[in-house]
Amino acid sequence: MINHPKSFIHLSHKIYYIYIQITLKMGKAIVKLNIATYAGEEYVLELPCKKDDVDEIIISRAWKKLKEDEGGSLPYGHRSASIIKRID
Repeated sequence: MINHPKSFIHLSHKIYYIYIQITLKMGKAIVKLNIATYAGEEYVLELPCKKDDVDEIIISRAWKKLKEDEGGSLPYGHRSASIIKRID
């Protein structure tokens, strides 16, 4: 068993508390992403966003999350995206 100093435990509780505060202040966005391939790839993602986030930032995060979810690469083709719904 590893003994942690009390200050470390206190610090970890503060970080967790700050994380919860940030999470509670965040909303959600539902984003539809399209890649124009022969199969017509269409994805719908839900991701956290701040109330004052610009649409382009949210869409950029959605493409990044999709790429990570798909294993690091996406098919070639024209890409388009739209925000279906924002919950602030």
